[in-house]
Amino acid sequence: TLLTGENLYDNEFVFIRELLQNAIDSSRMRLFHELSNGNSTFKINAIAITEWIDENGFQWVGVDDYGMGLNQNIIKNHLLKKGSSYYKSDYFKIQKLFYQEKLGEEFTPISRFGIGLLSCFILGDTIEINTHSVKIQQTNNDEEQIRLSIEGLEGQYFFQTANDRHIPKEMPCISGAEKSLRSNLGTSIAIRINKKESYLYFKDDL
Repeated sequence: TLLTGENLYDNEFVFIRELLQNAIDSSRMRLFHELSNGNSTFKINAIAITEWIDENGFQWVGVDDYGMGLNQNIIKNHLLKKGSSYYKSDYFKIQKLFYQEKLGEEFTPISRFGIGLLSCFILGDTIEINTHSVKIQQTNNDEEQIRLSIEGLEGQYFFQTANDRHIPKEMPCISGAEKSLRSNLGTSIAIRINKKESYLYFKDDL
């Protein structure tokens, strides 16, 4: 069961800040990663923020980045656990030392990875994730494509990988729905706003 974060935040719109912080950290880390591995001309793509209403009248907010992506280790041991930060893990410490050795610069995250996702349930009732993680040789992690759907405060979730035989669950987006796992490295997150919340109220405050 996924622990909720309703009492961790004093502002119901703080989930937008949390998602952006995570996307910024992932994008910055991707830049460190590529430069450390000899890709001196690498340029990170901009983070995209979208907002739309689907055919059933639900409002969605989406954040798309081209950062490191999420692998199974991060999702199961950090993203879905309150208070378990990936940035305090041994896996991250190994990467951080590698980047510092190669670039002479320390990577310092600004977010609290894993706690931020819980804030989405203050206004949202569904979290949809489509992610493609970077191969990290220092920690023996291969590329992974993962489709994750979390419905409701009880934290029941649907998890798919590229190894599954079933067709991936469609990923909501502003253009309709993506019918495949993410091909580009990075992460797409879409939050469905609970219908009990006023659309105009949300939009004005956003």
